[in-house]
Amino acid sequence: GSHDRTSLLPFKAGIAVMALKTLVKHPETPLRIVPVGLNYSNADRFRSTVFVEFGDPIQVPTDILEKYKAGGSSKVEAGNQMLEIIQEAHHDVTIQVEDEETRKLLWGLRRIYASGVSERDKLAMQPASAEEQRRTRFQIMRSLADGYARVQHLPAVQSLVTKVRKYHTLLEAYGVRDHQVAHRLSSRSPVTEILLWRLLILSLIHISEPTRLLSISYAVFCLKKKKKNHKK
Repeated sequence: GSHDRTSLLPFKAGIAVMALKTLVKHPETPLRIVPVGLNYSNADRFRSTVFVEFGDPIQVPTDILEKYKAGGSSKVEAGNQMLEIIQEAHHDVTIQVEDEETRKLLWGLRRIYASGVSERDKLAMQPASAEEQRRTRFQIMRSLADGYARVQHLPAVQSLVTKVRKYHTLLEAYGVRDHQVAHRLSSRSPVTEILLWRLLILSLIHISEPTRLLSISYAVFCLKKKKKNHKK
């Protein structure tokens, strides 16, 4: 793969050949291949989120191993079949999209989907640990990526994508993030209430201003009187 791509590069045959050769020379070896996927939220950004997903261990099928032992064209076919199994397993633990723009779009859709879940549903769906929460976010993202690849040509989906991109443009223009918008909309103190509260504070400041001026004038008067008495 590659850290700066949004999809996996084609796998090389070496990993399949190593596994098959090992089992031919040492058939008693309990060899398993564990697929590991590294999924970044922003691969080019320092301290960005990364989710490491481990797939189910892969055991070399007996029929493929026998083909490899037969040699010739069967050996090549066995290597290709084993490589296909390994690559398919890695697709299950990684998020595959066409380009960076699509990746950002899907991350945005995931956050919008998460912000649209009601508080009661969130409590019911809340995983037990932070690790399970990250796993849930990853699974949602992967489902969106798989589904989008199949339905992106539909007019309804294209209309939704246009709206999401306009929404992201507005966020960039105002310098805010979508989770801040979701928090403000779900807050118990709406914008109107906050505005009224601040206006009340300002009005109290204006009311107290004359009293403050009188206090300052009285302090200046006392200071001058003190100096005059001191000269006497």
